Amino acid sequence: MFHGTKVEYSGIHQYGSLQELLSSFKRVFEQNGQLAQFLPSRTEDERWSLYEYAQPKYGITGAEFYCHCRTGESYLEMI
Repeated sequence: MFHGTKVEYSGIHQYGSLQELLSSFKRVFEQNGQLAQFLPSRTEDERWSLYEYAQPKYGITGAEFYCHCRTGESYLEMI
C-alpha cells in the first residue's frame, strides 16, 4: 500500500499484539497522508474508524460499501 510513497514501509514486521500492529499502521498511514497532503497536519483520534468486515457483494455502490464496512467488527479501541 505504501510502495512509491514518501513514507517507506515495506518488508516483514513483527508485532507483539494486534493492537501494536494496528497502532503502527495508523501511525504510518497518518504520516503518509500528511506528507501527501490528503490529511491535515494534526488529526483527531476520535475521527478515526477501523473495521474488519466480510467481503462485500460485487457491484455495490460506494454508499452501500460504506454501510457494509460499518456493519463489521470495530477495532477503534485498538488504535
